[in-house]
Amino acid sequence: WGECDGPWWFDNETEPNDDSGSITDVIATADGEFIVFGTSTTCTNDGSDWTGDVDWFELEYGCTGAANALLEWSVPADLDLVIADSATSSLIDQQYSVSMSSPEESNFTLPGNIIVGVLCWDGPAGLDWTMTLSF
Repeated sequence: WGECDGPWWFDNETEPNDDSGSITDVIATADGEFIVFGTSTTCTNDGSDWTGDVDWFELEYGCTGAANALLEWSVPADLDLVIADSATSSLIDQQYSVSMSSPEESNFTLPGNIIVGVLCWDGPAGLDWTMTLSF
């Protein structure tokens, strides 16, 4: 495992990707900084869990190192961010807030491949978001 010093790369999350237990949206990276573009088609909750669109995807990395994940959106909404180790399914970090403003941010050590969840608790349908992973 080397340093994460590859070129910038980007991709779009693809549906269906609502099941954290069966990730089908696997995105290969160039072992560098990465941008994922996505859309939360619905943003709803039942008071204790997300009931609308949740987006789970895996980012494939052949490197490790200190990383920053920044989830951003442009209109009032409550989005949340979850990051887990793909190999062990162990939670690395979760960023939940009750704020209706962007962003959510996580600083963590990238273990290689990670699972990322973007979950919309409240906001408009068709909410576009961007998640940037940098080193």
